[in-house]
Amino acid sequence: MENAFNVGIENGGLRNITDIKMLISYVLSSIGEPMPKSDLIRSIIEDGLANYFDVTEALSSLTHSKTVIEKEFDGETYCEISPEESHLASEIETSVPFSVREKALNTAVMLTSHARNAKETDVEIFKSDNGYTVTCSVNNKDEQLFSVSLLVADELQANFVKDNFIKNPELVYSGALALLAGRSEIIADMIDRTKN
Repeated sequence: MENAFNVGIENGGLRNITDIKMLISYVLSSIGEPMPKSDLIRSIIEDGLANYFDVTEALSSLTHSKTVIEKEFDGETYCEISPEESHLASEIETSVPFSVREKALNTAVMLTSHARNAKETDVEIFKSDNGYTVTCSVNNKDEQLFSVSLLVADELQANFVKDNFIKNPELVYSGALALLAGRSEIIADMIDRTKN
């Protein structure tokens, strides 16, 4: 029977609160910008690097000690490493295994990128008589750089289009620009890069 305190932790994951605190500090130091608290927690628990309860306990301790600063923005709590502790990333590298640091940082970068993309994009879904219209836009501050509308059969496809657009709006924008400019070789190169 598995110990309840180890549920959700993969082999090689962290079970010690001190190690989890170091990993949180490492991720925030490496990202170098405020990160939504929910994404920070997810970046550590998603690959079974630690369990939710230990991560939230470690984060609470770091916040209490002022190593991590929490700020509210648009109704969401963001975390960032305090300026006094920003040097921690280099010190932590020897304390937390490389594979654990790499998984947590990769997930954090992906989540941060997704959040940034969501801010720079706008996706609207409207139900119509013939299905769903999905309008995807790339914005630069107050100006719309690119917009495309697609008619899809159902809500599942509409949400699939939305999620894929938000994951990589640059690819959609660059691809459309290359096609409209008659640069099909750029499209081939882009397709090759997405396969890797």
